[in-house]
Amino acid sequence: MQDLPDLLTPIVGVRPSLLFSSLLAIHIAAGALGYSAGLLAALSPKRAGRHPRLGTIYYWALAAIFVTATGMSVLHWPEDAYLFVLGSLSFSSASVGYAARKIRWRGWLGFHIGGMSASVIVLATAFYVDNGPKFASQVPTLVYWLGPSVVGIPLLVRAFVRHSRVMADLQGHGAQRDASRACEPRTAHPAGADSALQPASQRMPLTRPARLRSGPASLPMISKWTMRLLMLGLLRGQQPQR
Repeated sequence: MQDLPDLLTPIVGVRPSLLFSSLLAIHIAAGALGYSAGLLAALSPKRAGRHPRLGTIYYWALAAIFVTATGMSVLHWPEDAYLFVLGSLSFSSASVGYAARKIRWRGWLGFHIGGMSASVIVLATAFYVDNGPKFASQVPTLVYWLGPSVVGIPLLVRAFVRHSRVMADLQGHGAQRDASRACEPRTAHPAGADSALQPASQRMPLTRPARLRSGPASLPMISKWTMRLLMLGLLRGQQPQR
């Protein structure tokens, strides 16, 4: 039975060490998982559920790809130094896109689209540059370096255009909603600490008894009602008893 270095010799070209073979095996498995999750995430509806779950799987698979690529680059330095550079760029771009989705700062969606898309383009570039000559040696190396960008950048621009239209529509609806709210009549409420802290739906206009208890300005009103009650009592007292 062949051991792991012997199985990976046709891929590497020479018999690799056991450490390099272990890193390469993890790298291949993580790459297959990352490419599959990234493709499904790109094709799935952009809403809660499948898309963010697949995006999370893609990000952590890319983290494993970056770690193993760094280890293999160190073992075969400087021949594989470009793998470390491309892996760093891909993982950094994905980290920006992943953080934008989690933190959601102002304008986060643009950073999410750009970061995740750029990471896929750089990851595809690294794959074709490293493996393309093994399958089609007659193709110029420049094609492997530029091919993923030629295909991916127009798709990225298209995603940005669609995102800009959606955001413009949302901002337009928000402006119309704010304008309609500004035109609505508002009920005046007395200024006070309690009324200021209450929600608008719970604020009730003051009734006459509440005005009577509102302060010194209500004393004339209290005196007027007191005099009426006293006069009514005197009149009843002066009526002859039957």
